[in-house]
Amino acid sequence: MLIVFGLCAALLSLVSYIPYIFDIFRKGVRPERSTWFIWALLGAVIFFSQLAAGARASLWMSGVQVVGDIFIFILALKYGEGGFRKRNVIALVAAGFGVALWHATGDPLIALSLAILVDFAGAWLTLVKVYEKPKSEPNDMWILAGISGLLAALAVGKMDYGLLAYPLYVVAVNAVILVAKRLGMGKIGI
Repeated sequence: MLIVFGLCAALLSLVSYIPYIFDIFRKGVRPERSTWFIWALLGAVIFFSQLAAGARASLWMSGVQVVGDIFIFILALKYGEGGFRKRNVIALVAAGFGVALWHATGDPLIALSLAILVDFAGAWLTLVKVYEKPKSEPNDMWILAGISGLLAALAVGKMDYGLLAYPLYVVAVNAVILVAKRLGMGKIGI
């Protein structure tokens, strides 16, 4: 059953990118460049930290996310937004600091914890963007990615921080992005 959850998580993660990519081309969705750069970089760190911590079926979602995040970042270079505003620089510096701390510790659990914190630095940029411009991001990407995180957590099959932390973070951060979008829509009367 754990393998089924892991495969479903990976498949749903993959599927979550498809409408987002189409929305970039069809509807003019403009991904936040710094967010996707941070997510691509840290996705690799998280993948290898989870692998070192013993993840197996739950790891498939992380692997798909790394590839998807890199692809969206490449698209964001041409079609995205963001740059060197103060909040972008702060998030990128925080991400760099977190990666340096991870490298200094050499411990996969500390690396995972720091990577999740740094990942949120990237998510923060998208949270601000969807609050300010709620129509700039579709719901389906964030809903599907959150469900994928839940399935990956179920694929762990035991209570283990090193294996559960990232999938549960994925659930939480995607939910928070959707809440920020909804609050932003209320702010502008949609």
